[in-house]
Amino acid sequence: MMSRYVVPKLEFLGILATFIMVADFPVSLAVLALAWKHPEIAAAWILIVGTLWWFVLSRAIEFVIRILKPLRGGDLDKLNYG
Repeated sequence: MMSRYVVPKLEFLGILATFIMVADFPVSLAVLALAWKHPEIAAAWILIVGTLWWFVLSRAIEFVIRILKPLRGGDLDKLNYG
């Protein structure tokens, strides 16, 4: 991304964009295969399966955070994350 050249502190945005592209690849690959002959199915795939995919990814990240949370020390364990 060009943002790191304009504002060097924003270099993490380029790294973050790369991880998002890799995480979204399985859903996007199916859309690319469907889009040429069946654009309506491709649009529905993005809306339904794409939403479910990101929901599952977010729940997996939340699960990992819950597992790792007790392993941390210090006062951070006393915070209530809701």
